[in-house]
Amino acid sequence: MLKESAVTFLVGIYTFGITIITSILVSRALGPEGKGVYTLVVNAVSILLTALNFGLGAANTYYGGNRKHPHGVLFWNSVAATLGISCVAFLIVLGIVSGLIPLGETLRGVDALALWLGLSSLPLLTMRLYLVGLLVGMQHIVTVSVLQAAARTLTLGLLVIFLIPHPTPHIALALFAAGVGIELLADLIFYIRVTLKSKEKLSPRFSGTAFRDGLSYGIQGHLGNFAQFLNYRLDSFLVNYFVTTSAVGVYSVAAALGETLWKVSGTLSAVLFPKVSALGDSSESVRLASKSSRMGLFLTILMGIGIAAVAPWAVRIVYGDQFAGASTALQILLPGIVALSVAKVLSAYVAGRGMPQYNTLVAFLSLAITVGLDLKLIPIWGINGAALASTASYICSTILTIYIYHRLSGEMLTDVLVPDHDDWKTIRWALGRLLQLVPSLH
Repeated sequence: MLKESAVTFLVGIYTFGITIITSILVSRALGPEGKGVYTLVVNAVSILLTALNFGLGAANTYYGGNRKHPHGVLFWNSVAATLGISCVAFLIVLGIVSGLIPLGETLRGVDALALWLGLSSLPLLTMRLYLVGLLVGMQHIVTVSVLQAAARTLTLGLLVIFLIPHPTPHIALALFAAGVGIELLADLIFYIRVTLKSKEKLSPRFSGTAFRDGLSYGIQGHLGNFAQFLNYRLDSFLVNYFVTTSAVGVYSVAAALGETLWKVSGTLSAVLFPKVSALGDSSESVRLASKSSRMGLFLTILMGIGIAAVAPWAVRIVYGDQFAGASTALQILLPGIVALSVAKVLSAYVAGRGMPQYNTLVAFLSLAITVGLDLKLIPIWGINGAALASTASYICSTILTIYIYHRLSGEMLTDVLVPDHDDWKTIRWALGRLLQLVPSLH
């Protein structure tokens, strides 16, 4: 697992760089107002995706790992689910555009064309979510990361070619959909190659039993994932309601920069989840989870300190004076983001043990805290109030997750937070490997 995590993390660092450059390019091209519109549409589409996917991506990882159902069946069930979800999403967007679903000022500034362009990415996002889940369950974690990095590099090139001459939210949303399509195409080609190599059938195969099993497993964590995603993104709509669309654009920069710290814990949890699913209730799965938590927290703290130190001047220089307000919101967000890195890793252990309902409970409690504080703080302090509400919620979520992990594993607080002797050896080994790579770059 260590080797996979290290390689995936290094690829993730590259992807992180591409993501930051993309964010800078889109923000500078569109300005706060345009970036606000772009953020609201992408968040709306992402909320639809999270609400309607029913956890089948996680189920594909779970059953793809234990091979209870053939991979081909899981793939074609995913295709069918994607078609159904896309139809439902179309009806929802049609209702919003026609006014049958009133959302008031939460989508202020967003026109119908922007919503339709956003919707065009939803089928691609859905199928990619399911396919990546399957490929991760098949233990192709590193390859998925490499393909994503390559696809996002190509997407960045498209942004440079098309967005800079035509800096509008509509062009940006169309390119967002194109980027997702490129990632999906790369994953599909790899899946077909793996399937042909294993001599499995590519012809359509569906199974009601596999679909029911997928829903049964996925729905346990689905509501929690939906609540957690709302916890991350609902505040953008409340900022739009209480403040302005431009404020959404500024806040989106703070949130995006802060959430890049989750690249570490996200990588570790992506590797940990299928491992725990395969190992089950064993001392090895507990050891891996605790070590991942400690290492993830250590690295996230280091990165958080670095971002906090440079944020006051770096945001202004890199994004422009129009986004200078993002630096304060970012610094308020960082403590909560660092704390939640622990919860992200340990929740993967809980889900891998087949008990995602505990994660669901934590997510809803956290969402309730966020919404309550948002309604109180955003009208007073604007985006800084939204950042403070999120930090408080993230810290509460982490405390609850650590308690659940303790009850399931018997591990103590120091086991998940404080690096031990072996961790320091691992850190020294990783630094040595990185230093060995430096000469090869010249």
